[in-house]
Amino acid sequence: MDQVSFQNGFICGMSAKGLVRSGELYKPTIYNDSGIYSYFYIDFRRTVQAFSLGMFNESVIVYDSQQVSVTRIEQTGTTVFKVYCDITNKIHGITVLNKKTTRLRFATGELMPVFSVHMFIDGQSAYIDGAYVYNTASLQLPNFNGVSEGTSNSMWTAVDAGSSSESISLTQVTFKPSESFKITLT
Repeated sequence: MDQVSFQNGFICGMSAKGLVRSGELYKPTIYNDSGIYSYFYIDFRRTVQAFSLGMFNESVIVYDSQQVSVTRIEQTGTTVFKVYCDITNKIHGITVLNKKTTRLRFATGELMPVFSVHMFIDGQSAYIDGAYVYNTASLQLPNFNGVSEGTSNSMWTAVDAGSSSESISLTQVTFKPSESFKITLT
């Protein structure tokens, strides 16, 4: 066994035991009060050194389809801050990003790591584009008149596909009553 295989096996074993997290090192929690769209909360989960609005705006980006302007920050708890910005009509939710060039530090002096957190706004209808849903088993389909619509639990998936000259049926899961399509390949 070579050195790389041993290291990979060791890391996989630690990961299986929950001792190693891949991908993200740090992820704060963000949430809002339902029905109030002038602010949201960010819980850094660790005590943070004092910072100004300018330092926050140079470090953190609040984004939906464009950057959302943060106008004020208020500390509400040891690790929780209220971030004032307009989050009305954000059907795709918001994403909060901390840049690599952050000016924010934890109370220990350690630089806050890069993070990216997404949330749907509580109290607003959320729009999820089905083309980007990979785990469709957990996708909640809406209920129309007591009937849950959707003919398949997969996105544009061939059903009973055979050779290229056969007729196959494709289905699409959407948030509207779904339609079935018959396509004949020639």
